[in-house]
Amino acid sequence: MLHIPLTGSCHCIITCTYCPIKSRKMKKSFNPITQAIIHLHETTNPSSLQAQCRRSVLQSVTLKRLNEALTKLPLPNRIAAKVSTMHLNDFVIDPDMLNGENHLTHTYPATCLVVDSDVILKVQPKGCSIDVSHPSYLTMFEEGDTQFIIYAKTETLQDVILRCKADNTTFQEDFIWKVLGAICDHVLTKNPSPTGHLTTSNVHFTDTGGIFIEINDQEDDQEVTNVDMGAAAAVYDAPEVITRNDPDEKAFSWSIGCIIYELLALDPAFYDREGFNPFAVIMSIMEGEMPPPPPVNSFPYITDLMWQCLKTEPVDRPSVQNIHAEAEEFNNR
Repeated sequence: MLHIPLTGSCHCIITCTYCPIKSRKMKKSFNPITQAIIHLHETTNPSSLQAQCRRSVLQSVTLKRLNEALTKLPLPNRIAAKVSTMHLNDFVIDPDMLNGENHLTHTYPATCLVVDSDVILKVQPKGCSIDVSHPSYLTMFEEGDTQFIIYAKTETLQDVILRCKADNTTFQEDFIWKVLGAICDHVLTKNPSPTGHLTTSNVHFTDTGGIFIEINDQEDDQEVTNVDMGAAAAVYDAPEVITRNDPDEKAFSWSIGCIIYELLALDPAFYDREGFNPFAVIMSIMEGEMPPPPPVNSFPYITDLMWQCLKTEPVDRPSVQNIHAEAEEFNNR
């Protein structure tokens, strides 16, 4: 049995015969239940008539309306149940697209083969609560003792920043304040744990232009950072979060400072710029070393707010309430 290391751990490879259309482009898939990488082998055998009918029905119904299939489709209940029940083998998770945060949060980008679309799979124990009012919630299914929540894949602030950098463009001031207002509103209303990870990948945009935030809470005894997971990702955690030194809400002020920096510089504030030693990023944060200033044409007031947020001592930072008030003042003009 061959073992191939993923981010932060090792996972065995097993083989599986599988031939949905899109899997022909993918040679392997990650199984979040077994933590195994499965080799996908094509077969020349055509799919059954039942499988083809199921695919056609699901493409018409869409995942968003999947639960309606049981009651509204003109099919016998037994057939409707077979058509509308999703399974893990309806999805392919490309292991090369995963990072430490995916394994930490048990949230994986996937391709739904039957409707030929990209989604997000959230994996959790059977019986856990599900927020069906989530802006990108589609449906859910269970497999054994595990339940999978399917979300529509949304564009993140990280995606927008990368596109902006590729196009050699910059953000407008009103966009920056709109993002800051949405982040602060989430922190103030949802009251997430101060050890939660707030990053540019947690800020999502809906098709209608709305913004919603997903802060990945981290258990107090789960001392895992991007560096621990072996990722070369940026670090948005405040010094007191890294050291577990009684962080409070002002830890989010630090993360907001990192996000402002990235919106201005189009590069993360704290990451391994040389590509040799990701642990040096943590040391830079702990020693109060600041990143290089963003471009000189950045907005002075926002830039000053950013540096205030990146104060090493929490007491020296503005509160989330203060940042929210500033954003509200600008957005209400």
